[in-house]
Amino acid sequence: MRARGAACDFRGALPTLVCPRCAFTAPDSPEPPRCPQDGLFLVDEADRRRAPRDPFLGTLLGGRYPILGIIGEGGMGRVYRSVQPMVDRPVAVKVIHPWRGGDDARGEEEAIRRFMREARAIAALAHPGIVVLHDFGREADGTLFMVQELVRGESLRLTLAALSPRRLAAVAASLLDALGAAHTAGLVHRDVKPENAILLPGDADGPPRVGSGLF
Repeated sequence: MRARGAACDFRGALPTLVCPRCAFTAPDSPEPPRCPQDGLFLVDEADRRRAPRDPFLGTLLGGRYPILGIIGEGGMGRVYRSVQPMVDRPVAVKVIHPWRGGDDARGEEEAIRRFMREARAIAALAHPGIVVLHDFGREADGTLFMVQELVRGESLRLTLAALSPRRLAAVAASLLDALGAAHTAGLVHRDVKPENAILLPGDADGPPRVGSGLF
């Protein structure tokens, strides 16, 4: 499994990595190194400082996805950098925020069923403007997660002011087309905002990519 290197360099080249729990350090390497004391995967120091008590940083989610860094956080959950084993593919893992319905067990189970149902529908979507969903699952403690295509680019929020009126109209049309494809599949995006649309670098006329979780 290679998390860094010519084909999979999605974390950036830094000289050392650190254990998110005990601060053990080791040189960067082609394979994700693990702490000899805690067994956690080592991460960038910046991520450790950013979220010193993050429960997932450095862990192995779903028994196969090493959580190697933080990409961002939204209304539905926090997004992490990872790599898909066997194929050495950089991926983004979204861990869904815990159920916040109090002690309503029925409501929690319904939320879990809806997540599984919608994740299957999202995985079946094939649209150039929708981020690919590779995998999803539920941990033994109830944690829900989605494994998505890692899109390298700038959010529409950061590029919005620089877009020409013609490009802005094309972006809007592309977003509507992607959302229309989701609606046809019975899915409604619940967090449409410029931060959730990514424009690919070097593709001036290409469509923005819409994050798939959660519809």
